[in-house]
Amino acid sequence: MIFFKSPAWYRALPPHLRPPKSKVKRLDEFRRSLEVDDDDVFMVLIGGTKWAVIKAQETTRDQLRRDLPHYSEEELWRAVIFTRLGAKMNLELTNLNLGIDNDESDAIMEKMESIDEIMKEINSWDDVINCVLDMDKESLDRDPMGVKGELNRILMS
Repeated sequence: MIFFKSPAWYRALPPHLRPPKSKVKRLDEFRRSLEVDDDDVFMVLIGGTKWAVIKAQETTRDQLRRDLPHYSEEELWRAVIFTRLGAKMNLELTNLNLGIDNDESDAIMEKMESIDEIMKEINSWDDVINCVLDMDKESLDRDPMGVKGELNRILMS
């Protein structure tokens, strides 16, 4: 029997953000090629990928489905988008408390208040994912060294 010895960064990730074991070796080789010795830094890099955003939304949907079994798919989709907006608002408020003003709280609040309009464009789970990715586009696209791009290629291949 072959045992899987996972790296520290893998064990530190929340279970829903752990990549498939078949990808861990490639990811760890990539981590070493970057000369990133700090597992926490690599964990944060993975958390900032498109792959991680999608996995987080799938986990949110699945948890909401368990917690709210009477909800229709459309109601679950609305709840996922609203939950993501709430998380973004919490991050913005935390940043404000730390003296960091990203000037995003008004835009987030506007989206929360216009959830009915947003939902008019949502016809499938893929639409939900695209909506959330669009909300996070600026941070997901910020990749001056191409690290997130390579992580996404490994994780999504």
